[in-house]
Amino acid sequence: MSVLLKLVFPAAILTIASATAAAAEDNEVLIGAATSFSGWMAAFDTSPTHAAEIAIQDINAAGGVLGKKLRLVHIDTKTDAAQTARAAQDLVKQGVKMMLTACDFDSGAPAALVAQQAGVLAMSSCGADIKYGNLTIGNNVFLGGNSAVHQFVRIGEGVMVGGLSGAAASIVPFGFAKGQIATLDGVNVVGLRRRGTSRAELHRLRQAYRTLFHGEGVFAERIDKVAAAFADDPLVQKVIAFVRASGKRPLMHPPASRTAGDSEADGL
Repeated sequence: MSVLLKLVFPAAILTIASATAAAAEDNEVLIGAATSFSGWMAAFDTSPTHAAEIAIQDINAAGGVLGKKLRLVHIDTKTDAAQTARAAQDLVKQGVKMMLTACDFDSGAPAALVAQQAGVLAMSSCGADIKYGNLTIGNNVFLGGNSAVHQFVRIGEGVMVGGLSGAAASIVPFGFAKGQIATLDGVNVVGLRRRGTSRAELHRLRQAYRTLFHGEGVFAERIDKVAAAFADDPLVQKVIAFVRASGKRPLMHPPASRTAGDSEADGL
């Protein structure tokens, strides 16, 4: 079984079972799989689907989740977009609480859209898009390989998330986040330079970042201070607007042990 499925699958199932335990009258939770066992996508979908079956067997052997057994319902989508949408609709009608989709965005998107519209959690073994969850992602964002983002997290414009990082909190525009449980590690200077940001603009943005996250006083006061000090700076004002917009997930901060200027990512 892949490491990803070992880590993500049981956690997702626990969330689903917790949310539906009160309403469910039977003793099982249905997990759907709209994946291809025929056509060219079979080479990519067969193994992850079998890995999900093994994960479910292991979970059931350990007693299930919150007293419920899991059962996988698979429909072969035959590497066909129309068949993929129909399979997803059928799985939703059967009452699945989670849906595994194809290991490819273009192939899995029809199923992910059906699942999202029905309020069913969609998961791809390797494809990634906001159709697989309630996320807000800005322009010019770079997500490193095998990074993961929690549902309802907001990722601001120009953010970079390091590879193998897990983002459980929202990331301010132009931020750089990294770590197994990601923390804010500075300003994404490389990305800003690539989009033609001037040295003066980078300097002001770094000043604002330091004041906002490392300055004196409580955070709410620092927001107002930065907003006033950089009132004519459009990049900084995007950061302030993002912070003030709030959301369902907390805002990502630098680790408590880090001091301003420590990060190689925001050095000029």
